Amino acid sequence: MFGRHICASLISVALIVVPAERAMASDAAKILGGAVLGGIILNEVNKNKQRRTTTTRSQSSGISAAQREETRNVQNALNYFGYNVGSADGVAGRKTRAGVARYQADMGFNSDGTLEPYERDFLLSSHQRAQTSSHVAPYAGIMATQGTPGLLRTYRNEQLGIATPQQTPQPVPVPASTQPAPVPMPAPQQVTRTEPA
Repeated sequence: MFGRHICASLISVALIVVPAERAMASDAAKILGGAVLGGIILNEVNKNKQRRTTTTRSQSSGISAAQREETRNVQNALNYFGYNVGSADGVAGRKTRAGVARYQADMGFNSDGTLEPYERDFLLSSHQRAQTSSHVAPYAGIMATQGTPGLLRTYRNEQLGIATPQQTPQPVPVPASTQPAPVPMPAPQQVTRTEPA
């Protein structure tokens, strides 16, 4: 838009400054050449406008949808087992790395905040297993006494060949204060029989 105003201003100034003379045949060639040259200039101005048009490109984070989904699953599993990593958004940020490091330390892995394939597979399979079997004995008792981190340790121990302790119900003694006091028995009385006459 600004270029058009400048071009129009230059043409007006040129017409005012140049004195009017009689047009002759040789001048017709000059006029034709000027018109062609003006057309070329206007064409280049329009091309420059088209080149200056900016195109906005959306930049992705470089993380594929499958990788985001896997990270989201890891975050859900970490949250389930008590390693709070915040919302499961599929982005492995500071909280996710801290949760992974706590998980690795509890499981005896190298605590660097980056999951190895074995660690990730164990976490995800344990999460699926917990969702289906945490209410079944003996896991229900472990959940009640140790919570979800205890359940994860139990799964690890089973994988290492350490047997899961079977919880046997312990007899619960009745407190003495809740038992009623013994009632004394009345002394036996002798009953005499009288015979009818």
